Amino acid sequence: MRNYKNALKHINKEKLSTQKIELALIDDFNEVLDTLQRYDKVIGQNGQKLFNAYSDIQSIGNKLDSAYEGAYDFIDDAEQEIKKAENIVNKLAASAKELGIDPKSIKGTKEIVKVTANLEDTINTLNKFKSDIKKILNSL
Repeated sequence: MRNYKNALKHINKEKLSTQKIELALIDDFNEVLDTLQRYDKVIGQNGQKLFNAYSDIQSIGNKLDSAYEGAYDFIDDAEQEIKKAENIVNKLAASAKELGIDPKSIKGTKEIVKVTANLEDTINTLNKFKSDIKKILNSL
């Protein structure tokens, strides 16, 4: 009978040890599940923000590309027109002086000087940023 009690005691200890191991595995499983669920939530939220930001950048890149083409496609032509304007204004001023007329009194001379100066400033500013803009466009 003693052997029976010892055997029963030994079996109960083994069952208890097995149950403890199983409970520890379930605890580990639940801990891993909770951790994965947190990662899923955080990565999902930030991933959505990332895709939204990427979409915004693509949209801005398209706008930048369109504006770049619109601005730089006409710079060469505008510079040619500025040279023509300067040439004509110089000839007009010389002719006006020969006739004793103040060149500034001729209609449009102030405006052409103003628009030419403004256009040159704009072109100079655009040219300062041209390489940076190209780098941005090339990276998209």
